[in-house]
Amino acid sequence: MAPRAHKFVLVENEEKTNGQTPAVLCLIDFSEASRQALKWAAEEAWKQHTQLTVLYPYRLNQLQGRDGLAKLRQGLDTEAIFNFQKLAEATLNEIPIKYEFKPEIGFITDRVYAHSHVKEFSMLVISKHLAATNREYMMELIDLIKFPLVIVPQTKP
Repeated sequence: MAPRAHKFVLVENEEKTNGQTPAVLCLIDFSEASRQALKWAAEEAWKQHTQLTVLYPYRLNQLQGRDGLAKLRQGLDTEAIFNFQKLAEATLNEIPIKYEFKPEIGFITDRVYAHSHVKEFSMLVISKHLAATNREYMMELIDLIKFPLVIVPQTKP
C-alpha cells in the first residue's frame, strides 16, 4: 500500500452510526504494546471497511485543587496529540483508513462506556500490557460492553 498523508480528527460530539459499519475502538497508552494493538486494530478496520477510533484515557492524579485545570488539560491533550502523530506516522502509514484520536480524562471503563453509548463499535482492541496494568477494571469493562474485546499480545520487534 502506498504511504498516505495522516489526518485525524478530534471529535467533541458524535452520533451513533446510521447504517454504516460499526467502527473499531482501540485503547492506547503510547507503549510499544499499544503500538502493536493499534496496528492490529487499524488492519481490522481496513478489513471491515470502517473507521478506527483511538482512545487515550488519562488521569489527573497530581492536581492540587482546581486552579489551572483547564491549562493542565490543554497541555496534556497537546502532548497526547503530538505523541499520537508520531505513533500514527510509524504505525498507520500504509493502512488506508479513516481514524480519529480522542485524548480524554477519566477511567478506561467510564470512557469506553460513554463512547459506546454515542457510537456503535464492532470491537474493542487493547494491548495485553494495558489490560494487565488495568486488571482491576477489566472485569467491569467486560461486563459493560456489548461487543467483542480483543486483547493483542505483544510480539518481539
